Amino acid sequence: MSTSSAGSNPLKTWDDKISSLTQRILALYEPPEFNVLRQLSDQCSGEGSPQTSADPRLRDAVGTVCDALVLNLRLTEKITEAKELRAKAHKLFQANPEPEIEAILTRPVVAVDPTELQNPSLFSLAARKYALAELYHLLDGKMNAATAVLTEATSKLRDTQQLLAAVKVELKRARQSLARAGLDSAQLDPLQNQLHSSSLKLAQDPLSKELRMEVENGITEFKTRAEERIEAVNRLVELCSDATQLDQDLRQKHRRAQQIFADRLARVQVHSGGYPPVAEEDIKDLSDRLRPLLVSNEDIAGTISLLEDWLAATKVVLKKTEMSLQKNEAYLDHRLELRGLLSALTAKAAALNKAEDRQVSGLLNQVHTLLYQRPSPIELAREMLSQVERTLNKVAPTD
Repeated sequence: MSTSSAGSNPLKTWDDKISSLTQRILALYEPPEFNVLRQLSDQCSGEGSPQTSADPRLRDAVGTVCDALVLNLRLTEKITEAKELRAKAHKLFQANPEPEIEAILTRPVVAVDPTELQNPSLFSLAARKYALAELYHLLDGKMNAATAVLTEATSKLRDTQQLLAAVKVELKRARQSLARAGLDSAQLDPLQNQLHSSSLKLAQDPLSKELRMEVENGITEFKTRAEERIEAVNRLVELCSDATQLDQDLRQKHRRAQQIFADRLARVQVHSGGYPPVAEEDIKDLSDRLRPLLVSNEDIAGTISLLEDWLAATKVVLKKTEMSLQKNEAYLDHRLELRGLLSALTAKAAALNKAEDRQVSGLLNQVHTLLYQRPSPIELAREMLSQVERTLNKVAPTD
């Protein structure tokens, strides 16, 4: 009787099938087994035989088993993912994750015990299912936080790798720029050595904010120093060119000023404001001071300062030289202008019938003598011509 009853008990038949499938699923986690189990669940939902569809406990049992197994599988995958994440975090941070996450990761996977399926009501399995769900959501929440931290750390790690690569690139570019400027980069070796040391430390601790800032500052300082040296060399080249040109201009104008001054002394006599050129010794002294500054010198900054001082002093001398040249040329030109004025006033006196006037003709003859002698006292000649001009301006045309 008992055997017959047992053989015809649909719950026992389903229990055997579920137990067998559960053991295989727990051992292999093969998706096709889930499909088979779902098919059994569908048969229990009302589409199967009347014997099986009438018992709700069987439907609950199959559904609970399926949900528990699916959660168990998801939890296993989540814990595997968490362990991989923990390994990455350990590699990045060189430290263990927070204790709460560590406790979840070391907690064993809750497996479905096939012996629990012997009880058709499956209360224990149902409770286990909810425990699985709770653990899964707890771990999932921690995983999200850990993933965010890992994502940020990965981004920082990528930035660090790019920064370390940039160190080599920037150092190479700076040295090439120095070489093109004809500069030896040996003076920057201490900075480069310090930068290499910081880079090695950052490579071992890639998430260190302090080391990253140290490397960034090191790159900036190296580039700045290299650019300053290049700018200084360019400035030195520019100043040397300007100084060379200014020295040539000064000597040429000084020679011209000497010639004009000598010519003016020979041709024109003035009582004040002779404007002699700068002494020859001063010009020579400036040229002698410039010569060593044009030679290659390691003290670039000092040479630049000396050149700037030389240029300022030489421009003052050049201005004096140009004034001497201008003023003495003006004296010579004024002598010619006075001769022209003499001719004009002589013609005017003849037109006004004053050519025979003793006063007028006497003044004109004296001025003529003054302006055609060497040197000509142009100040006296100018005053006499002004007197003749005032006299002629008083004469009416009818006179």
